[in-house]
Amino acid sequence: MDLITAWNPDEDQWWITGFNPECKGEKADAKNQVMIGSVDFSGNENMYDNFIIEMNKVGNDEKRKYLIYDEQNKTIWICWHSMEDKK
Repeated sequence: MDLITAWNPDEDQWWITGFNPECKGEKADAKNQVMIGSVDFSGNENMYDNFIIEMNKVGNDEKRKYLIYDEQNKTIWICWHSMEDKK
């Protein structure tokens, strides 16, 4: 696995965009990429709890499989990737 870009700011961020001009061809194909991000709900525990309640509702199985809950730090990790079969 090749690292395309990493973003770990010191200040709160709303929108993040990464670009690597070396990422071309197969590497640039979204089916070959994974993005891992997190949402820090510390100080907003009610939002954290409500997010989990919403994701546990019927019909959210597909979304839920991309999530990891860090109960201690009130952080939700999200792993975005293509679910297409590679042949």
